[in-house]
Amino acid sequence: MSLHFRHTWQRLRESLWFVPGLLVLGACGLAYGLITFDTRTSFNGAKRFPLLFGAGAEGSRGMLTAIAGSMLTVAALVFSLTLSTISQVSSQYSPRVLRNFMRDRGNQVVMGYFVGVFTYCLAVLGTIRSADEQKFVPSTAVLGGLVLALGGVAALIYFIHHIAESLQTGTILHRISRETAHAIDELYPAGVGEPAAAPMPPPEYSAGRIQTVYAKKTGYVQQVDADALLDWATEHNVFVRLEQKVGAFVVEQDQLARLQPDNPADQALSEDDIDGLRACVTLALHRSIEQDVAFGLQQLVDIALKALSPGINDTTTGIMAVDHIGRLLQQLAGRPFPAQLRAKEDQPPVCW
Repeated sequence: MSLHFRHTWQRLRESLWFVPGLLVLGACGLAYGLITFDTRTSFNGAKRFPLLFGAGAEGSRGMLTAIAGSMLTVAALVFSLTLSTISQVSSQYSPRVLRNFMRDRGNQVVMGYFVGVFTYCLAVLGTIRSADEQKFVPSTAVLGGLVLALGGVAALIYFIHHIAESLQTGTILHRISRETAHAIDELYPAGVGEPAAAPMPPPEYSAGRIQTVYAKKTGYVQQVDADALLDWATEHNVFVRLEQKVGAFVVEQDQLARLQPDNPADQALSEDDIDGLRACVTLALHRSIEQDVAFGLQQLVDIALKALSPGINDTTTGIMAVDHIGRLLQQLAGRPFPAQLRAKEDQPPVCW
């Protein structure tokens, strides 16, 4: 998976519109499928099961209108509660933890469910015809709307439970700690190439042969595609030294990396070739935990400091945050740190 695709997928996961948008599209597809089933099959549910499928045109319209109105109202309530929760968490714990709530899959699915049911009801409602208009009532689709409305009751109960649980201090700290622990497994390039034999850059390292790579935009170094960077260095036969670490703030025209050709006779790389190196480093507006262990620890430290501030004075929360910090430091202490110089076969090393 390319770094650009991973970064795009991460942004979609953290948005409040992607999953609801997919569910709305799914609701439109479900409405189309059930309406098509009612128009192209000989199944007559109104005669076989009159209690389930026997609603007439006016009754079906009234029921779908009521469901659509109630679903839209509940969807607005869900969005309001989510925004209120985000505001409360930001002021009580740390603004850095907002990302965890925005990417919460349970909240996104519940929002999308209610908006999707509303869209479904509108789609089915537009196909109902009375006797004066060549009578047509998609009885199966109308029954589907009723089933979705009953599912909305369960979704609302789940959402209330989920939002209350997600506000608990232990849940917030556990999520941050879990993501940071996963980042510890992914951050260090232990599985990228092989450790280079030389403990330092090659002896012929010369300042006159260095080619500097500058950043083209401003942002935080969010991710580095280690495999692609090693392949790029191998392909162009150069030694790469990254001047910025993951989590660092880079200003446009800051030094991003330095290149040294393995062969003194090699020409300087073109701008198109250097763009391939820039593509291995993602710059974004904010930091993320995926490859940034320090950012995960910083979130826990922020929560501890906010809890111990005079305005809050919550020592228990501070102690819990310190407990999770200790757990992550213990994991780091037991992890063998890989060598900074990585190499692929007999090619020049890459310095991380």
